Order: sequence, then structure tokens, then C-alpha cells
Amino acid sequence: MTTPARLATASSPAARRPQVGDIWREVDPRFEDRFIRVETVERQKIGIRTVVRDGPRWIAGARSRIGPASPDRFSGKRGGYAFVEIAPC
Repeated sequence: MTTPARLATASSPAARRPQVGDIWREVDPRFEDRFIRVETVERQKIGIRTVVRDGPRWIAGARSRIGPASPDRFSGKRGGYAFVEIAPC
């Protein structure tokens, strides 16, 4: 179950800090329908993995592996990622 504090931060995606398991969407129009899941969160980098929806859940994409992303990219702006879904608990 999700805590109320995490729900409150989800209402303002630009201010939301990525948390392990969260789903984000690539904002860049060159990557149509590309979704990523946050795998690790460190101070200077965030580990991400490409995922696809499989019914009610998200699964790793074909040949998907963990790669680094700058925390600055999680802003919801072009060239970054926009928040989609809170991590399932």
C-alpha cells in the first residue's frame, strides 16, 4: 500500500524525486511510447531500465539492461522524463 506522503508528491511531477520502482515516460518525441523504471537511486546518477506494459504490470523490455541517467532529466521537460506511475509496494 502506498503512503499518503508519496501520493502527495505524485501530484506535482516536476517536483517529484525518482524513487526505486517508479515508472517514467520519455518526453522526447523521437522516442514514441518509451517508458522506463527506476532501478537504483544514487546522488549523482539514477539507474533506469526500459519497460513495457503487460496487462496490469510493467515488465523489462526485450534486451533491456540497466543504464545511467542524470537526476536532472527527471523534470518532465523535453529531453527528460515525465512521471507516470508510483512504484508498486
